Amino acid sequence: MYSCTIESVGKYSLTKLLMMLSVISVKTTMAQEDKRRACKVFAGIDEPLYKHFDSNISYFTDLIQTHFEAVNEIYSEKVFTGDLSDIHFKLSRIQVMFGSCA
Repeated sequence: MYSCTIESVGKYSLTKLLMMLSVISVKTTMAQEDKRRACKVFAGIDEPLYKHFDSNISYFTDLIQTHFEAVNEIYSEKVFTGDLSDIHFKLSRIQVMFGSCA
């Protein structure tokens, strides 16, 4: 289980960092311009982790977006095949979850 202390944050790799994010909701929508279905994902970052990285939301946005690109690549090759080939994950929102580690 993840402990919400500043000391514990530094020992996590970037891959584990993504696992610590809370996926709050997933919504599937169809983008008209590219005819692909998007599973929109809302990600939450706990407050101690956010503060550990100097409250830099741009850092988390870039990091999570990079992870989603890799996840989409893996899923398009292994999972979303055949009738599911038009599905991809899209990061729709990132929010700091203040007070979530109270």
